Amino acid sequence: MTQKSHKSYVMNDFTSVTHLADGSNANVYSAELSGKKVILKKIKQAVKDDPVATHEFETEHGLLARVQHPNILALYGAGIDIDRKFLVLQHLGGGTLRELFEKKTSSKMLSFFGGKKTFSFAQAMARARELTKALNYLHNECVKEACIIHRDLKPDNIAFTEDGRLVLFDLGLCTIVRRGGSADTVYEMTGGTGSLRYMAPEVALEKPYNEKADVYSFAVILWQMVTDKIPYEGATRADYIKYACKRGERPETSITWTKDFKSLITSCWHQEFQKRPSFTEVLQSLDKLCAQYPARAA
Repeated sequence: MTQKSHKSYVMNDFTSVTHLADGSNANVYSAELSGKKVILKKIKQAVKDDPVATHEFETEHGLLARVQHPNILALYGAGIDIDRKFLVLQHLGGGTLRELFEKKTSSKMLSFFGGKKTFSFAQAMARARELTKALNYLHNECVKEACIIHRDLKPDNIAFTEDGRLVLFDLGLCTIVRRGGSADTVYEMTGGTGSLRYMAPEVALEKPYNEKADVYSFAVILWQMVTDKIPYEGATRADYIKYACKRGERPETSITWTKDFKSLITSCWHQEFQKRPSFTEVLQSLDKLCAQYPARAA
């Protein structure tokens, strides 16, 4: 995996710097660089010397410096503001998938998808295909002999460009593992990583896991795209552990779904990770579904 060359910046390079949000370990700002909108992600003052926070920040920097895919956030460069590192990132003017679900994004974005539901079935298939292409790249294409596991797939970490293209971001919890000899190979990694309602059972139960944890998370997001409902809404952590993780219960599927689609989503969130498909296989299934249900151009 070859690291791309990126520029180094200082804060004086930017104008119109405006605070947008605060993450757990970083402050996020919008800014302009030579008249172009960008995002600045700066590690928080309070955690700049914390080894866990700095590792997460450096992980995202390192991965973004190496990945190159139209459905993954682009890194333009990095810099240091006195003693705080920052990243210069692609500006995503279309808002996040969560904001789209909550109808909090721009009217322009809502008009791209329209209707009472956030997505039509055809639109959901098209967007799921974009997300799958990004994840397949991380799992199977970016690093020849290793797999990049995202580990924090959720609507908050999926956004859109101003022209409606889906982009996966926030790679801070990603991990790179050398490919095992079979689909049963698992790794000792941090358990409980990610957001609970999108978290694979093996991760929530702090068991060894592999890249198929991302496939489970993808399935829950796909269900939300198609149903326009919050998965496991109202469930407590104890409920989720008891019913979803230990008993294998899942959100309700619809009798109106086609056999092929129902088979795809139920296989992706299978309780046994060995029986979940790879993203290469998911992409093949979505290619067929997109051909059957072409999305209307915006």
